[in-house]
Amino acid sequence: MDSHLVCIGGEDHRLRIPFLLSLRKKGFRLTAISSDDVTAFSRHGIPHHRIEFDRFAIGGAQLSALRSVRGLMAETRPDIIQSFDTKPNLLTPSAVRGQVPVVRTIYGLGWTFSLLEPRALALRPVFCSLQWLASLWTAATVFQNRNDRAFFEHWWLTRKGTARLIAGSGNDVGAFAAASHCGLSADATKLSAKRPRVHRSRREPLLESIRSGILTQVNLKQHANHRLGDSGDLLLKGY
Repeated sequence: MDSHLVCIGGEDHRLRIPFLLSLRKKGFRLTAISSDDVTAFSRHGIPHHRIEFDRFAIGGAQLSALRSVRGLMAETRPDIIQSFDTKPNLLTPSAVRGQVPVVRTIYGLGWTFSLLEPRALALRPVFCSLQWLASLWTAATVFQNRNDRAFFEHWWLTRKGTARLIAGSGNDVGAFAAASHCGLSADATKLSAKRPRVHRSRREPLLESIRSGILTQVNLKQHANHRLGDSGDLLLKGY
């Protein structure tokens, strides 16, 4: 039986469809869970369950999301889970508590560290505490830049030996070539790929193709027992 991979993310999860399709070609059975619309996933024959992740929610709303994640994981019964975006990265490991291997994907520290408003500053210790808690039930954490990895390792937010780095933020070279052909400068392309929420109105189809390449270089190796062990059974590499 093929390994069942559940990919869980936030509101722009459709941008990872190329990544999901590449995994399906490698033999994985896929399910997507996100705050995004189901239409794009249905178009590609990818089962999708919608869940509401409010990035600013705390307290009761967060507990409700945690229960929803736990319920969906019990329903879909994955062999491995890969999470994206801050809230899914925090809630998913806590929801499954080691029953299923979870791979967190970190490509930025979010608004908590990018803003200087009082609320963001006050939530930074909370963010670190929750990331540390999530790390206890995380099989691997994938980083897209060295600074984020250094931050997590310095503050013990990832367990020793479980961090992986995909150099260059995992950007798709083909997408950059397409952007250049369409007249978009290299600097603008890099900015668009690294900060997907900044430029939403102009050149949307082109930028979607650029942003969708963020994680296409991740490759998960399939194993007979469908589980991750301490012997490094998870293979994360560019291709």
